[in-house]
Amino acid sequence: MSNKDKYLAMMEEGYIEICEDGNYPPMSRLTYLSDFIFHFNLYDDDMEELFAKKAIEVCEVISKDTAFGYIKDEENYKWYLIMCNFPFFAERIGWSSSIRGASWDIPFRQEKMEFSSCGLFKDHEQIDDLEFTLDEWKEFIGAVIEFGKREEK
Repeated sequence: MSNKDKYLAMMEEGYIEICEDGNYPPMSRLTYLSDFIFHFNLYDDDMEELFAKKAIEVCEVISKDTAFGYIKDEENYKWYLIMCNFPFFAERIGWSSSIRGASWDIPFRQEKMEFSSCGLFKDHEQIDDLEFTLDEWKEFIGAVIEFGKREEK
């Protein structure tokens, strides 16, 4: 099993655990990502889904290094800049002369990328804190993108 598959399985299990928990209202996969992965605090399902969709788009353009093409559209440009300034992105991207050329990067003076969430599970155990190498982070982001796109099917 690849790292990406492991991370995807943790999200799938987390989504099921949270949906079956009874402490949360029914939620979509996008709302799950919004609340438990991207950590947006919106308390509005429609907006959570919109923000999650845009965050997934930005994750994908950063991962594929296609931001300059993506931001040619004025609406995408706005969302790109908004997302890159949310902590989920801002704490994990780097760039040289322009944020428009951002790439995933381990924060300055740290050896690994850190991530905390109460929404990831493995074997019915909550996984609160994870550390990633840059390559592992990119695989995690790949899993986030795949998980979110399953909503659309």
